[in-house]
Amino acid sequence: MNLKKVSVLASAFLTVGSAVARSQVCVGSPTRGGVSYVNTRTTATKGNGGSLSFVPGRFAIGVSGKVIDSPPDQDGFGGALRLSLVLGKRLKVCPTLGAGVDRLTWDTQSDAKVTTDAATARGGIGIGYDIAAFRNFGIAPFIIGEFVERGYHFKTEAAENDPTDTGTWKGKAEGTYGVLAHYSRVFAGLSLSRRSAKGAPAERLIYGGFAF
Repeated sequence: MNLKKVSVLASAFLTVGSAVARSQVCVGSPTRGGVSYVNTRTTATKGNGGSLSFVPGRFAIGVSGKVIDSPPDQDGFGGALRLSLVLGKRLKVCPTLGAGVDRLTWDTQSDAKVTTDAATARGGIGIGYDIAAFRNFGIAPFIIGEFVERGYHFKTEAAENDPTDTGTWKGKAEGTYGVLAHYSRVFAGLSLSRRSAKGAPAERLIYGGFAF
């Protein structure tokens, strides 16, 4: 099994896993929090899930879950948590911390099954500005800069060989930018995440739902 190819696919999967619940306009969600459907896509995987966020006072809490289904042979699931401190009024600045876990399995062309368990820990700053275009409608561009530690465990199972276990742990900078549009209690957003790791895929999110 080509370990470099495994790492690229796992990186793509964990990028999807980093689609954690957005909890404020500074990280791409409505000010009061809300519930949303999330569609994710990278060059290697695609998935669907949901997110839920709350804003008790100056703190924002977001959780998310998703299922990966990338035909013909990739399946997985995962979840994530994000905590943010909300500062500012119309211009929001949010120190933010997050963590996530994911699992992906796929079959290779050599009839081997690969299972990847992945974990992330992240911290950084999100900035968003809510523009009131007209009554009840607003647009909020946002950008997030983070340092992200990513750990992977790979298990390869082949019919004629004993299972093998390998792993890696690395930290890199990551940037996410996008825009959130909201009308009354309905919102929708689009974001793109890019990582500084060589060969790491970009991630696109489309999401929408209802604010509290």
